[in-house]
Amino acid sequence: MGRLNETLTVFTDSPKYKQLPIRIYGEIVGNISMKPERVDFGFFNKESPPVKVIILTMEKPGDRFVIKGVEDATGVLGYDMVTIKEGSQYQLSVHILPGLNKNLINGNLFVSTDYPGEEKIKISVFGGVKTTAPAPKKPVA
Repeated sequence: MGRLNETLTVFTDSPKYKQLPIRIYGEIVGNISMKPERVDFGFFNKESPPVKVIILTMEKPGDRFVIKGVEDATGVLGYDMVTIKEGSQYQLSVHILPGLNKNLINGNLFVSTDYPGEEKIKISVFGGVKTTAPAPKKPVA
């Protein structure tokens, strides 16, 4: 699952072009969709960080999945999970835990499911603490 960015090398019998590299770009999507596909907190005040909501939905009619857990690889995030429709739609509310001691967040959340082939769904997470710029000095007259 995820983005594909690879090179395929074609070998030829041409004396001029023995190898031809062909770039292949794409995205392999599964039956479980995420909206949005990543969590971007933007730049936020440390005292009042935002909460971001992700909806995970089964797109294949008749199939079902269950979220077994969420792993935070950043170490600074918490979440609340709500079942919207049992077996087919869940909501994750992602928030920053109190006591954040970093200025930037750049990492991943991993959602574990019981769905074959999509047992671990990666969600990229970004954001940063707003820094206050010092007030400009007033000119001396």
